[in-house]
Amino acid sequence: MSDPAMELAAETGVSISEIIDQGGLTTVFQPIVSMRDRCVVGMEALSRGRHPLTGRVIPPADLFGAAREPETLLALDRACRETALGMFRRLKPPGEECMLWLNFETSLLDSIEVGTGRLFESVRKVGLRPRDLVIEIIETNVRNLDALIRFVEIYRNHGFHIALDDVGAGRSNLERIALLKPDIIKIDRFLIQDMDREHHKQELVRSLLHLARGTGALVVAEGVETREEALTALNLGLNLFQGYFFARPSDDWAGSHETARSTMDLMAAPFREAKVQRIKDRKAYHAKLDRIMRDILDPLCRNPDDDGILIEALKRYPGLECLYILDENGVQTTETYCSGAKLLRRPSPLFRPAPKGTDQSLKDYFLLIQAGLPQFASEPYISRASGSLCLTVSRVFESVDGRRCVLCADFDCGDVPGITPKPGC
Repeated sequence: MSDPAMELAAETGVSISEIIDQGGLTTVFQPIVSMRDRCVVGMEALSRGRHPLTGRVIPPADLFGAAREPETLLALDRACRETALGMFRRLKPPGEECMLWLNFETSLLDSIEVGTGRLFESVRKVGLRPRDLVIEIIETNVRNLDALIRFVEIYRNHGFHIALDDVGAGRSNLERIALLKPDIIKIDRFLIQDMDREHHKQELVRSLLHLARGTGALVVAEGVETREEALTALNLGLNLFQGYFFARPSDDWAGSHETARSTMDLMAAPFREAKVQRIKDRKAYHAKLDRIMRDILDPLCRNPDDDGILIEALKRYPGLECLYILDENGVQTTETYCSGAKLLRRPSPLFRPAPKGTDQSLKDYFLLIQAGLPQFASEPYISRASGSLCLTVSRVFESVDGRRCVLCADFDCGDVPGITPKPGC
């Protein structure tokens, strides 16, 4: 079995200790940007080794891979952080609001005492404040969960911000988000890559964003490399970005900031135009739904017991998936009339139209009508009738004999602007 430390020494002629002692560590910085604010909010410090004699760059994977012993890894981790702190202090222009994002090797928490105060002292010595720093941790690298929780609590009490890195990759555990309560969640490149073409990744990112909002955390999209990935993430509601698309890691502070700002400026117009167009499309789509509902309701108000009206409407409007009527208590008074083509999409015992007499009184599209809305359009969901992604529009109407009823119409989301149909439906 190969020994990374021996391989590094054989290849470069120096050991980790010699690299540290002879000043062979350097730092490059990659911007983290706020797209909607059009500014750089932080710089992540990324360590590199440099051969003391030849100047050859030693990649971080080789550098940290060679630090096998806990004492060596601890020394390397501390030396990298102290180098990053010093360079950040020298490069950042006075008065510029920009946070330093520092990685911490969490695997060390399995073998060292937690909360020695070394990082706090290092920050204080270079004249920075804890609130100016974000500590990035990969929670899957540590087995001792109690030590990890104590570490987070100690440094959060000092005023540092805590970011969970690589969320959504490998064995990242959502349970630990609840335990650690991070200030920031960084979504791993795995979920960001090709997300413009992969619907499932979009939904996973949307769920992580919803989780973060519910717990008060900010979200960063890591590893953004294409314009399409950035635009898709923006459309989902993400605002903070990091990746080659905006700027590559560099020791040129001004140059990387300028590159990131230029990219954001170029992104602004197409994003704004696409967003406005989507809003217009959604407005037009809901106006169309409203017209369809009125067209169906006009004859229904005169004769709510004529189920032929529902059957004819399904033939007339291809976007309709199902139609049914509820009474004022939420009980279905008709069968669920469905488009035959839609039902054939996904035959399964899980998916079947609800029969006449079904109690639908706990459905949102009934409860919100009960709360006083004259019409309600649901969020997209998987229909129990067809297995397709649909949305339900419900509308109150009163028949000529004074009965108060609710018309429910399920529409296929394949026609909804900005909604991608569930693959396979």
